[in-house]
Amino acid sequence: KAKHGMSYHNWHVAIDAIAVVNGKAVWKVRTKRGGPLLPQWQTVIDLAKGIGLECGADWSSITDDDHFQFASGITLAQFQAGKVAP
Repeated sequence: KAKHGMSYHNWHVAIDAIAVVNGKAVWKVRTKRGGPLLPQWQTVIDLAKGIGLECGADWSSITDDDHFQFASGITLAQFQAGKVAP
């Protein structure tokens, strides 16, 4: 839904992911809106954080539980100005 250049996806430093359990995608992330994460999703998020990714599940302004990014501290404005991630 973001306009071009207004998403970390546009700068190739973000992904949206799904958990897979027994070969099946687990699309549901939480037991209910604003509720706790399902265990398999907590595992995905813990692994992502362990390799240095920022997780949308941690955001307070919006919830984007399946979003992960590695922007290296670079803001969208800096990307738009031509800065690149290492």
